[in-house]
Amino acid sequence: MSCEDGLTLILPTRGERDISAWIEYHVDLLAGEYGEDFSIIVASEIEPGYRRALENRFVRHFRLEECFFRRIERALDMTTTRNFVLVADDDFLLSLDRREIEDMPHDVISISPKTLRSTGTTVNELIENIHTVAISSHFEFCHDTKEERLVRYLSAPLPSDNSIFYGIFNKDKYRTVLSKHMPFMACLFPACDWTFVAALMAEYKFRSSETSVLLRDTTNVLDLIARELRDIKTMPFQAFMPWAKAIPLHLSLSYIRDVIAPDLLPLLSKEIVRLNMERYDGLVYANLLDPEVGLNRDDIADVVNNSKWLNSEGCVMFQNLFNQTMTL
Repeated sequence: MSCEDGLTLILPTRGERDISAWIEYHVDLLAGEYGEDFSIIVASEIEPGYRRALENRFVRHFRLEECFFRRIERALDMTTTRNFVLVADDDFLLSLDRREIEDMPHDVISISPKTLRSTGTTVNELIENIHTVAISSHFEFCHDTKEERLVRYLSAPLPSDNSIFYGIFNKDKYRTVLSKHMPFMACLFPACDWTFVAALMAEYKFRSSETSVLLRDTTNVLDLIARELRDIKTMPFQAFMPWAKAIPLHLSLSYIRDVIAPDLLPLLSKEIVRLNMERYDGLVYANLLDPEVGLNRDDIADVVNNSKWLNSEGCVMFQNLFNQTMTL
């Protein structure tokens, strides 16, 4: 992360269990680059245990305990060091308009914990010398107000021709906005996010030139990925699983089915559902039940009925939904 006066904007996904370890890893990288000359600013309300972990580990760098939403300018004014680690969440970035972001005299880098954990230093190599403007790679478009705000955010001119934007875009109107306003894009997958692309890069060790092509070519991304994975159908089951674990399962099943390895889905049913439940604390996404997804329904029922989360709210809800769909 080479920047003269760098603001590193970290957007942890809510619910990450090992967020403190992830922050520690990332701040250690900054310490190696900037020595003692950086601060940690925490934006948005965070859990008490998370706050204590930050304070205990980074007491030397903890200049501000919290700054909420619109107080970023005040936070920067009060902080005396040149470099910052800003810990925030999705709502914080959406609360900023484009002008506020452009007014920040720093490079803005956004990395989700899952991306960092699944790719290691690969992500740092990708963002080196790149001005990255991004939102979290784990958005779900649930509310019209957020959607409208996001469209306005994306419709603003980019601050640099060298910018890269990445995120989840399941709806055509967002992809249309992106195609119009973003000169270079990391991905245009209909049901995939940046985590998936980064994991593929790490797994298949894209050379830097290939990475450059992947990041800048918005029309041939799917072809590139499919070509890299052309032999995946013949891979042994165990060789496939590390790759499957890197996939945001509830988003990418249709992509596996339609593009990469449709024949593997029934064979992977149990493991896919089990991984999903481990990742989301017992919550099983309803679209796993979609017959078009291709998962084996008996395997799904077997995993759920024998789950350690059997009495959790998420699993009970899933069971009820599963039983309803079975009787339709």
